[in-house]
Amino acid sequence: GICAVLAVPIKFKNKLLGVLIAFSKKIKHWSEPEINLLSIFATHAAIALNNAMLHNQAGWNYYNTMITLVKAMEAKDPYTRGHSERVTSYAIKIARKLELNESDMQLLLYGGKLHDIGKIAIPDFILRKKSALTPGERAEIEAHPLKGIAMITRLKFLEKSFPLIRHHHERYDGRGYPDKLKGKEIPLLARILAIADAFDAMTSERPYRKGFAINKAIREIERNSKTQFDPQLSKLFLSILREAPRPD
Repeated sequence: GICAVLAVPIKFKNKLLGVLIAFSKKIKHWSEPEINLLSIFATHAAIALNNAMLHNQAGWNYYNTMITLVKAMEAKDPYTRGHSERVTSYAIKIARKLELNESDMQLLLYGGKLHDIGKIAIPDFILRKKSALTPGERAEIEAHPLKGIAMITRLKFLEKSFPLIRHHHERYDGRGYPDKLKGKEIPLLARILAIADAFDAMTSERPYRKGFAINKAIREIERNSKTQFDPQLSKLFLSILREAPRPD
């Protein structure tokens, strides 16, 4: 039923981005005002498409920056290889169960990937030590959230994820670090990350111990609910683990 077609190129700085097409079911000659109107629409479309492509490219640049930081962290401490990906996977599963929005999912992606970035600043002999840490060495380890924030503070696109990185070692009973926040004082996304991080740490091999069996790690989550972990999030996470104990 199409009897007439008008096609106008969508161009930005002489680069063809697409074509805007109008159809008519009647035989007609397109008037100058109609051609001008469609040309105006094409101009607006060209600007919008160009901005969208620039935004998408910026997004990939941000992501690649983040992945570079993660690889640097894993090169520093081989025992953490894959840890950030698994922690992020667990955290995202919890967020989906809570039906959190896409913005929160994005923050968990950034925060999960980079939560241990501060360990780059921790001496190798501490990270890879097989015996018990001294109080001074423990203090160095516990400084890694703050060291991480200091390292990436100029990366403004990560700014909203800073609370996750800073507070993922806070405890629900207020005995965590670095700020000894308690209960709901700890940001929700940091509470989610805390459970995901602890579970993967328990089930992964470390220089000083073998990884826990899944069932033992589940019992540890149950035992530390209300003290180390948010009890509601603990219950939710355990239900996820019983469905699929390891991330995809």
